[in-house]
Amino acid sequence: MSLDHLMILAVMPGFLLMVYFYKRDKHEPEPQEKVQKVLGWGAAVSLLAIVIELPLQYLFNQLVPEQSWAGIFLSAFVVAATVEEFCKYGVMRKCIYDDPEFNEPYDGVVYCVAASLGFAIAENVLYVLGGGLGVAILRAFLAVPAHALFGVFMGYFLGRSKFVEPEHRFKFHVYGLSFAIVTHGLYDFVLMSGIPKIQLTVLPLMGLFWMIGLWKVKTLVAASPFKG
Repeated sequence: MSLDHLMILAVMPGFLLMVYFYKRDKHEPEPQEKVQKVLGWGAAVSLLAIVIELPLQYLFNQLVPEQSWAGIFLSAFVVAATVEEFCKYGVMRKCIYDDPEFNEPYDGVVYCVAASLGFAIAENVLYVLGGGLGVAILRAFLAVPAHALFGVFMGYFLGRSKFVEPEHRFKFHVYGLSFAIVTHGLYDFVLMSGIPKIQLTVLPLMGLFWMIGLWKVKTLVAASPFKG
């Protein structure tokens, strides 16, 4: 398969998912240029994540065997999930959270999904160019949607945080980050386990994530102050 076709396969799942979640914002859609800005910064911070993850993984490998349960837990929940979700949160917090366009609860999902999919697209390009067609297909149905759903989970709480008293906002940010980190870590832990019977549980796990994510989307869209 040509390089151009692989690049299309690497980028297209993230683009289609972004369109899907953007179209759910039917009451007061966000400016496309601001969504694109967050998407771009999400891609950019994937480089920062790599810079942090490599030495952190090396450190943990000196402390515990990489393929032990403790090593897999640290790789999944700390190296991957915590670092990457904090990077995405940083994009959200610095680029758009205080913007006047962030004016309805569902905007939290739109922008967090944008940051997550920007990250996922950049990551996907690296994996697909290295792994080929099989990797592209597998990640189109698992890794890229997973990143989008982690964005939904974080965005649900950040979106709600804009409509509570300022003194209560911090806890919503903690909830959003925690939910994204735990679900991301669980997803990675299952796949990193190396045990086929455990790895196959990623399919019902993704089904559960979709159920929760779509419920949260429906809830926030219905809570729009621009409804009606």
